[in-house]
Amino acid sequence: MIELISILWKWKKLLIGLAIASVLAGVAVAFLLPVYYQSTARFVVANPAMYERSALFLEKPEKPIYPFGGKEDVNRILAIADSEELADFVIEKFDLYSVYEIDPDDPEGRHFVREELAENFEAKKNALGTVEVSVLDKDRQRAADMSNAILERVDQAYSQMVFSKQKDFYDIVKKEAVKKQNTVDYLVDSLRTIVQRNPEDTVSSGLLLSITESAVSNLNAVKSIENQFASVLGQTHSLLYVLNKATPAVKKAKPVRWLVVASFLITAMIVGVLGLLIFERVKQHSSQV
Repeated sequence: MIELISILWKWKKLLIGLAIASVLAGVAVAFLLPVYYQSTARFVVANPAMYERSALFLEKPEKPIYPFGGKEDVNRILAIADSEELADFVIEKFDLYSVYEIDPDDPEGRHFVREELAENFEAKKNALGTVEVSVLDKDRQRAADMSNAILERVDQAYSQMVFSKQKDFYDIVKKEAVKKQNTVDYLVDSLRTIVQRNPEDTVSSGLLLSITESAVSNLNAVKSIENQFASVLGQTHSLLYVLNKATPAVKKAKPVRWLVVASFLITAMIVGVLGLLIFERVKQHSSQV
């Protein structure tokens, strides 16, 4: 330790000069680096089960339905945010080839622009269970616009994923309703014919009337389900509780200039001290030889 202190004291002027030079270099680099702004949108995922027909129209659901989605719902949201489809949407909407100065005709251009976007975009679940969509960009307004556009696109994609299955069920019920309507129409026509041709045949007409009433009851039940599905699918549903949309940042996110300067200074001091120790060791060894 004493030897180290003596070496540092011996070369103090050099070290001070190195420190000043590294600080000046750090300041120069810090001010030459491009400035980036970060905007973040935050939301909580809704429980898609709330929008199921059974949850909306049954008086007594089988189990309680909570308004917020669980871990699996959040994971689906994050998977959508990490998808190539979403990346391509953002690239096209904001013309990121021009923003990132990448030639769209380059065979690897698509890879490079996606890579650049991935470095400047992050979707994650924070410690409070909130999903955050953050975007870094040199333009503070574009950073906010990109973050909000991603939020809306994720909501649309997730809603489509959830309601597409209900649409399949709706199509099945709708076809079944048509079949039952045709059956009722046929029975009503048959009943009318029997009554007109043989009004005294109350046995046949009574039996057919009973069958017709049962068919009408079944038709009404299917129609009720069809109308419930139509009611759910006929409206626009957001599956995200938006806590805050992204707004243009007031302060820059990076570079943190004092960290740049400090890293230059610390690196220069470490390299300088190590260099001096090696130099003194070599010099001492040479004098002994």
